[in-house]
Amino acid sequence: MGVGENTNDVRTNIIEMLIRLHEKFEDQDVLTELQYEKYMLTFIPGIGLEIIGGCDVIKVTETAYDAVQLGQGIVSYAHLPYYWLQNILEVKS
Repeated sequence: MGVGENTNDVRTNIIEMLIRLHEKFEDQDVLTELQYEKYMLTFIPGIGLEIIGGCDVIKVTETAYDAVQLGQGIVSYAHLPYYWLQNILEVKS
């Protein structure tokens, strides 16, 4: 966690990033599978985004806050490949 961040801030930042990722892949509308170390990111058009390999569930079914399933075990940026996911967002489609 960064200075001044609490668990809710971290989870909110993660959820917002996951929504942006979902939106990016949804715009591309292509089956996508990306692997980084033990993590596998999968986007299936019409179904959603899922990241497996972490300590808890990570799923996004729509581009909306309440469509994000972020398991309660995820309370730190270290519980998922946060910076890898941020890099994916920065790459132009």
